Amino acid sequence: MPGFFESMKRMIVGQPVFDTNDDQSGWVGKNGQPQEATQQPQPGQPVAEPERKSSVVKGQTSTFPVVVVKRTRTQLSGSNQTVYCSVVNRFTEAVEVEEIELMGNSRNLGGYLRPGEEREYMVYNGPRQTHEGHKEAKLNYKVDETGDYFQSIYDVEYQLENDKTYSVEELHFRGPIRDIYG
Repeated sequence: MPGFFESMKRMIVGQPVFDTNDDQSGWVGKNGQPQEATQQPQPGQPVAEPERKSSVVKGQTSTFPVVVVKRTRTQLSGSNQTVYCSVVNRFTEAVEVEEIELMGNSRNLGGYLRPGEEREYMVYNGPRQTHEGHKEAKLNYKVDETGDYFQSIYDVEYQLENDKTYSVEELHFRGPIRDIYG
């Protein structure tokens, strides 16, 4: 497209103001040369998303996502107990909390945590133990963006109750985070 003065000059000499040989994009660079316009996607054509990279580096435990049990709360009812855990995502990306293994039982938790988000889950509902039982618990989760699976490990602390049964008192994080399934 010609500039204002070029258009006036063409009008004075009787030439068409717009010429089909002119640059159709309308973009002029710093050096005065026409530049190509960016190609717009056609209707119905998928728009390519920019590729995102996760900050997780395989083999470098310092980059693994940290998702941990922050608090444990146990409710007693007769000879049963219900254990709740507050899980917090300390990673910079969203994660999906998959399952927890506690006292020999596995429970699907299913839920997403945004960076910094904390949520309480019921992790066990059943009888109290007659002995201290399993001393280790595992929380499995995956990075939503990449699908990589990780695991945080805990030492289980029990409390002896008056009826000589044991209830879950607390879960203590024991690092490092494990990269699993991959």
